[in-house]
Parts: sequence; structure tokens; C-alpha cells
Amino acid sequence: MDFKTIAIGAIIGILIGSGIGYALNLPNITKLQSQLDTLETKIASLQDQIEVLEAETVVKDSEISSLKEQIQLHASEVSTSSYIIFKEGATYYVWNGMTGGIDYSSTDAVTVVQAAINSLTHSRISTQKITCLGDYTIANTISIPNYTELEIYGRWTMANNANVDMFNICDGADNWYSAIDGNAILDGNKGNNTSGTCISDDGSHSPYRLRLQNLLIKNFKEYGINLYRPYVCWFDQIECSENEKDGMYIISSVDRSKSTRCEFTGNSGNGLHFGSSCMGWSDVGSTITANGKNGLLIEAGAHQLLFDGTRFQDNSISSNNTYANIYCPRGAITFQGIQCYSEYSPPYPSYDYEEFNTSGAYHNIISGFFKGSNGGFSVIDWGYLLYTNFPICYYSGGWIARKTINSGQATILKGQSSVTVLHNLFGAPRIVEVTGTDSDVANLYVTNINATAFIIHSASAVGGNRTILWDGKI
Repeated sequence: MDFKTIAIGAIIGILIGSGIGYALNLPNITKLQSQLDTLETKIASLQDQIEVLEAETVVKDSEISSLKEQIQLHASEVSTSSYIIFKEGATYYVWNGMTGGIDYSSTDAVTVVQAAINSLTHSRISTQKITCLGDYTIANTISIPNYTELEIYGRWTMANNANVDMFNICDGADNWYSAIDGNAILDGNKGNNTSGTCISDDGSHSPYRLRLQNLLIKNFKEYGINLYRPYVCWFDQIECSENEKDGMYIISSVDRSKSTRCEFTGNSGNGLHFGSSCMGWSDVGSTITANGKNGLLIEAGAHQLLFDGTRFQDNSISSNNTYANIYCPRGAITFQGIQCYSEYSPPYPSYDYEEFNTSGAYHNIISGFFKGSNGGFSVIDWGYLLYTNFPICYYSGGWIARKTINSGQATILKGQSSVTVLHNLFGAPRIVEVTGTDSDVANLYVTNINATAFIIHSASAVGGNRTILWDGKI
């Protein structure tokens, strides 16, 4: 066999071998092609997921930007906060002001707020602040320990059937230097609860130097504020309105505490209520209006209370027999520059500044101060006590209507040189001004000024009946 024949045979053998190899590996190639197709499908799916994640990242960046805007909006307030709590969707988050991270989250507001409070420095001796942004639903009581400031921006509403207080200031111990402030509406949702007060304590311990500021407290089934024994506390620009009982009820000693520029209005009970053991409270510039019972109720035994520039108007709207703008006992109470109005139509004919007896009316002031000695009671410039013809104070078993400013006419009869005027002022006037209506009474003077009357004199006997105009002011 020659070389050519051998070579041709070898080539033919190679070709035949390759075809047979391909035929033998054809199933594996088909399988690999199927796996490749599956992999390409998975790659396409992953690509879709990547695109979705990229879109979500844009959304999250937007949410983060929104949060940053909220924080920047309140930058001056939250700059010193240990924690900032905010809400996204149905979830509440606790942002750590030191680390910049999220420490807690929950769909329950009280859980995250209490967790943040409990995470503040233990045994601290200076106040640490938590800032809360947004509208929260409150289902349980939040306990505020010593040296804690809760700064709230938004509306907090009690959950349906919560039936608990929103805040407990003293939970088994006295509380020092705590605060609730910001710019908040605290809503008790009283139509869907059977009990609950906004700010209370445990009834046996004292808040010391508690500060409440810029809060609207409304619609609680019981009290707006109910504290057992506050000391050196300050409540500023607090509105307690439409609560089922009293706007604010202070039960016991309140040494050197004060309320300033507050409003107690539209509560079903008393606007402002001080218990028999209260002492040392002062109110400056508050307004107490349209409460169902007394505007101000001070129980017997309370003393050393001051009301300066306080406005009382149209209280006792649910009864015409028992309640008043001010209802207070004998004691060392000072009213200074107050305004006290009643504008309801009385259920009896008007009596114009005269003493009378009646079983009931809308009353400005019901008080034991005016029976005999005043028990340390002092009056300094009452302001406008009487807006219409209403009795101001309880006096000698009846009702008396008197004013701090009054005016009228008097007549010196022909041949006489004087006339006695019953001025019906609250006490002896400090100033009496008289004016004659003609030359016959051009020169007049006043003597014998006392708590009920004064005498106007002319220089000589008049030739006929002469009318004189007078103004008196305590």
C-alpha cells in the first residue's frame, strides 16, 4: 500500500471520527444551550430588580431629603436634642442625635417615645431633650422622669378606648426639672374614651420646677391638668379647653408656682380649680371664660394666691344658681387689675347697683371675703368688675352689685348748699370729681367720703334746684 492511499484513508478516518464525536456530544450541547437560555433569563430578571432598586433608592433619597428638611425646619429647636422622633408611613423612628443613626422603630408611638426616654443618660443631673415631629396616636401613658424635656411639634391624639392619662409626671417618685413644650395640640378624644387626663402625677409625689409651655390641651374625658403638689412650677401659654371636668385642678401646695398668659375655656367643670391646701400660686394675664361651672374655684383653706390682670368672662354657663366667674372663701388672696364680666341676661328684672336678695343668678363673684373682716383679702385696682347689671359678690346673706367706677347726677335743692350722694362703689372712692351745670354751682367741693357716700357742697345756698354731675373711682 502506497503512502497516498494511507494518507487518504487517514483523512477519511478523521472525518468519520469527528462526525461520530459530534453525534455522541449532541445531547450535552443541547443541555448547555438550555442552561444558557435559563441564565440569560435570570440575568434579565436581575437587571429588572436592579432597575427597581435604583428607583427605590431615588425614593429613599427623597424621603431622607424630606426628613432633613423637617430637621432643618426646626434646627434651632432640635439642635440640642438627644433624640429626634419622626413618623414615616405607619412607622415611628428614633433618630440618635449623637450618632446620626436610627436606634428604634415601631408602629406604636408610645413604644418608641418611652424607649427614647429610657435611653437617656441614667442618673443625670441636667436636662436632656427629646424632640417629636408629626402627628401621633397615643394608646398608653408616657412616663416622664427627672431632667427630661419632651418637645412636641404636631398633634397627639388619644387612641379610641385608651382610657388612660397621656403623661404621668411623677411615677412613684418626685420629679425634678422636667418639661413638656414645643408647639403641640394634645387631644383627649373624649368622645371615644371613658377616662383620661392629659398631664397628671401619681397623686402622692411632687413635680419640682416642672415647665409646661405652648400646649393646647383639649377634649380630655377628665382634666386637662391634674397635679397633686407642684412646687416652683411654670406654665406659660397653655390652653386647657373643652375638657369634661376642670381645665386645671391643683390639689395641694403649689409654693411659688405660676401660670402666665394661659387660657382656661369651655371646660364642662371649672376653668381653674385650687384645692384647700394650695398656697403660693400666682396667675398673670390669663383668660378664664365660658366654663360650665366656676371660672375660678378656690376651696376653703387655700391662701397666698395672686391673680394679676386675669380676665374672667361668662362662666357658669350651665347653671344660674350655684356658680360664678370667681368663687372663693376667706383667705389671703389678692386680685390685682383683673377684669370680670358677665353678659348673660339675668332670669329676673335688672337691679341697677343696689343691694337685694335673690336665690339665684349668674354671678361674677361669690365670696366669703365680704362678710365682716376680710381675712387678709386685698383688692388692688379691680379694673372692670361689672359689665352689665349683675351682682358682683356675696354679702351679708344676700347679693350686692357694686362697682369700682361709677358716675351719676345729684341735685342741691333750692335754699340748700349741700347734697349727700350714695355712690354704690365697692369701697370708699379715692377720686371724686364734681361739675356744676351753671354759675350758681360753679365752685363745688366734696367732704365726708366713706364706703357708702360722700357730700357735695356749693359755696352758698342755691337759688333754685341745681343739678350736679359726679364721677367716683376707687
